[in-house]
Amino acid sequence: MQVKNIISAIALTAIATFSHAQNEVDALRYSQTFFGGTARYTGMGGSFGALGADLSVGTSNPAGLGRFSQNQFSFTLNNYSVSSNTEFGGTTSNSFVNRLKVDNIGILFASNRESKARGWRHLQFAFTYNRLADFSSNRYYEGEIFNSLLDVFAAQAYGVDPSLLYEYTPFTSALAWDTYAIDEVYDASGTVAYQPRLTNGNMYHKRSIQTRGGIGEYSLAFSGNYLNKLYIGGSINFQNTRYIEEYSHTEELTEPAGVSLRSFTYTWQQTTKGTGVNAKLGVIYAPIEDLRIGVAFHTPTIMHFKDSYRTGMNATHDTVYYEIPSNFEPQGEFSYRFASPLRAVFSGGYVVMKRLAINVEAELATYNKGNFRNSGDPMMAVSWETENQAIRNLYRTTVNLRTGLEFAFSPSFLARVGFAYYPSPYDKSVNNIGGAHYFYSAGIGYRWKKIFIDAGYRLHNTKIDYYAFNASDPTNLALITENKHQIAITLGLRF
Repeated sequence: MQVKNIISAIALTAIATFSHAQNEVDALRYSQTFFGGTARYTGMGGSFGALGADLSVGTSNPAGLGRFSQNQFSFTLNNYSVSSNTEFGGTTSNSFVNRLKVDNIGILFASNRESKARGWRHLQFAFTYNRLADFSSNRYYEGEIFNSLLDVFAAQAYGVDPSLLYEYTPFTSALAWDTYAIDEVYDASGTVAYQPRLTNGNMYHKRSIQTRGGIGEYSLAFSGNYLNKLYIGGSINFQNTRYIEEYSHTEELTEPAGVSLRSFTYTWQQTTKGTGVNAKLGVIYAPIEDLRIGVAFHTPTIMHFKDSYRTGMNATHDTVYYEIPSNFEPQGEFSYRFASPLRAVFSGGYVVMKRLAINVEAELATYNKGNFRNSGDPMMAVSWETENQAIRNLYRTTVNLRTGLEFAFSPSFLARVGFAYYPSPYDKSVNNIGGAHYFYSAGIGYRWKKIFIDAGYRLHNTKIDYYAFNASDPTNLALITENKHQIAITLGLRF
């Protein structure tokens, strides 16, 4: 072990900036935004594109801001509770996490131009923040299967001399070799190979995956109302992304006879921070007073990311315990750019006797058009051909559907319900039974003079195919059923 640590100390001084692990999973994470913001918007299932007059409508169609006739301010707090149920190796596990977030804050100024400009009734300027995605989760699974993560680490190191492991596989195989979880051998051709220090028995797996962060969007929007018939709007939007993932993977040998290894634990920590910019343009037309038809286009979001990550490992043997010291744990960072897909949103709204409002919305999302690019730093320039081809092969263009209904029991008291369906972004040829997202929502609102308060509830249900390793082997599949409960409270003021 002393010899191996000397090699570690030498090699760890020059690792990681030449490694990158971004793939199609990251592409989908930063492309698939849902809806968030005010409690009213949440209660309506994110379906507001043609109705307008809400400070979160700009995330869908900025022309909806043209429906405002007076200044408005709103602030929204949202409580996220996420429960996960996971099946793996015949064992069912449960986990839970709860977090409080700011989902919306915004201010809009509306000018009354009826006496100053021909046709233009109101012009609006707005600054808003809306949360588009939340990455909060706490997933855990355990169960017994034959395969091991050490099989992957051994395969990755094939042909690499032990003295070069920290140069070529610093975050995986090098750690396994340094803790005596894999050993070097030589095949018939004399090439160095590696084999896990395992028996032919099963491995009992335990993995805990915690994630947090989200995608928030800051918008500068301008809109106008022409003769109460035509509403136009546009916005420049700045996205801020933060994603943190920490997982711990433990395996225990069920039949350790004949080898020293009893168990090992591998850890991964990743922090991703990113900024991006996009533009949105929208139009709403009202052919008659109660009917509104809207269309909006969102340009791709050009994002710049920086990933920071570190890994660690320990192994328990029959008579000794090996652990990578914290000051030797591999650390790295990598910068890159990503262009998310463009979107088109089509919506229709209808108001019945000024008491019932209905909105239906369809969003076209081209998930297979996402594209990784180099950051511009020549030290981090790589070829993205494999990753971008995987995006085109795995994903498809989908139509996401949202619908919402609002009923006014009186001018002061309102109730809302909504539903949204985001079909699986995976291509039909991909054997993935998860991926579709279902949203069920409801809410109430109260208006008193210039003050209003809204409450909204949303249930987000989805199933996820999670492979810790070797996605080609179905025995490695952990099937996660996740329910995200969201309670939003909005306080607002008209002035």
